[in-house]
Amino acid sequence: MFTLDFNERAPEEKSLSFEDRRFLTIVQEGIHQRDDGHYEMPLPLKNNNAELPNNKELALSRLMKLKERLKSDTNTERTMSTSCKRT
Repeated sequence: MFTLDFNERAPEEKSLSFEDRRFLTIVQEGIHQRDDGHYEMPLPLKNNNAELPNNKELALSRLMKLKERLKSDTNTERTMSTSCKRT
């Protein structure tokens, strides 16, 4: 009885944290549609001046290992190809 009288919001409703509100602000103000039709949004980093590591070599290494694995195992290649086509 008292719950209905004094509860101002629904029990399932949760308030957003400061970081959640900050994230939503960054996204809402920074999202835009590019010339090619895709949407682009800023990274919601805590520090806008954060220096991210250059991990291009690591990414290329992983790509080459994946390519070799797919060449050697046609079942995995078929499964991943089918999965990628569905998304």
